[in-house]
Amino acid sequence: MRKKGLLLLLAVVALGGCAKIKVVKLTPGLPKPPSANGLFYALPKTIMRVALTVEQTKRTGAPFIDFAPIFVPGADVACETPNCASEKMKIFALKKGVTLTTFGTPDPEQVYMVNFVGGGVQDQSLSLAWTDTGILSSVSTSVTNRTTDIAVSLAKLSAGVASRAAFGAAKAVAIPGTATACGESSSRDPVYLPILYVPSMLSKPDQPPAPNAVPELAASYCAIPKDDREKLPNTEDDLNRLRGAVREYLQQVKDLVDARNNILSGTRQVFEPVELVGKLDAMILTRLKGLFLGSEKTTPWNITIDVEPPAGAPGMVELLKIDPEKGVCVDNTSLAPMSDTAPEKFPTLTNAQCVNGKPVTLKLAYYPAAAQQLFNVMKTRTTVPTDERSFYYRIPAQVTGEVFYMQALEKKGATENALPVEVSYGKAVLTVAQYGEIASLPAKRNSKTLSYDLGMVEATGALKSFKLGVTGGIDSATIDAFAGASNDLLDARNKAEKASKEQRQKDEEAQSELNQLKKQADILDQQDKICTLQTKYGLPCTTKP
Repeated sequence: MRKKGLLLLLAVVALGGCAKIKVVKLTPGLPKPPSANGLFYALPKTIMRVALTVEQTKRTGAPFIDFAPIFVPGADVACETPNCASEKMKIFALKKGVTLTTFGTPDPEQVYMVNFVGGGVQDQSLSLAWTDTGILSSVSTSVTNRTTDIAVSLAKLSAGVASRAAFGAAKAVAIPGTATACGESSSRDPVYLPILYVPSMLSKPDQPPAPNAVPELAASYCAIPKDDREKLPNTEDDLNRLRGAVREYLQQVKDLVDARNNILSGTRQVFEPVELVGKLDAMILTRLKGLFLGSEKTTPWNITIDVEPPAGAPGMVELLKIDPEKGVCVDNTSLAPMSDTAPEKFPTLTNAQCVNGKPVTLKLAYYPAAAQQLFNVMKTRTTVPTDERSFYYRIPAQVTGEVFYMQALEKKGATENALPVEVSYGKAVLTVAQYGEIASLPAKRNSKTLSYDLGMVEATGALKSFKLGVTGGIDSATIDAFAGASNDLLDARNKAEKASKEQRQKDEEAQSELNQLKKQADILDQQDKICTLQTKYGLPCTTKP
């Protein structure tokens, strides 16, 4: 009996000794593709998202812009000359601060089916989680893309322009009322100082000035280095323009400056001095820009481009081109869905119109070298398995992505550009699925139970977390369980046989008693018949007791 129990135990162990989770790759063009009787997922391929800003800057000159160091010392000017003749009136340029991020999208060449195998006495459980795009993920795993916002504001003028116009240059020095030269004299002093130091409201260019009107202008002039004063224009027309500049300053700016100074010095009491000074500063700055500084208006276009890395190995991708004078050449099909549309009056060009366009390129390179990365170590030191496989995953490669812009370095006011150079505008270390290798887990083990708990990175398909659960086919607990089951089966069989025997005995005994009663009934019936016959013929009844 125990021998039969051992055979039963071995049979059960044999049935449960090979747990299996099988995954099949779906390859296009197979003569006999597998039936779609499973669950499907795809490994991702990595897409790079490049966020950059192209700026259009429009410059407007000012009639007295060449005298700006005198009237607004230290302020930046839009151009070198009143008509901006030495600069380009409109320029397009790439702004520093390009950002690079990645995300995953299903790779149509890497689609897999989780196949249901086995049945009968096997217990199976399967729990999978996908992203919205069909990439295998995990309930306990989360993946986040960070896109760095790009600031698009520009400081167009130095802070404190209004205060410098009000108080003169920081290096201003006291000058005697009859002085015709600064501390370090130049050839321009005798003609400039009489106009600047004691001007009043001039009705004609040759009208003699009134004394002590705006001495801060002379102080600002003397604060200009001697070599720079020598470069100031000195023709009669230029001096007449200087007188006109002083006249406009007195008419449009001087009163505002005096009002501001009176508030700050306490000469004039107002209820909200801070608010009023702010308004005066804004008015002064507006008038100074129109007379002496000119203006720059910068319009940004935030462009987001999705790029699939070059096939095979890291290389170079052209994102767009920028013509510094005409606009941006970009393929609208490469723009990401969240990319801003071109602002109004921001010209976009076709490739045919972009002959002079300078390319903006994304360059990729292994980092570290491919030979030092995990995917290459795995590829060169292992063989490809030929047995049935379970879940597939990717060992991605790490690369650097850097955005370059081919531009000409230009000095402000120069008539000729320098030779074009490649300038880096942003760099990041990224992980790319396509440049790595694909690996897989075994489909089966010699075990009673096999379980995988995987967490995968959405952008690359790499394993983020892994847990393996295996229960051996003939461990002690299993043997005890199977042995207990077989003993219980044998005991139940013996008990059933015993019950059957006892029932048979009871049935036999009951049958025997019935036979006896039937025999007695037959005897009594015969006795009764004999007694009846004897009485009929007058004989005594011998059968009665």
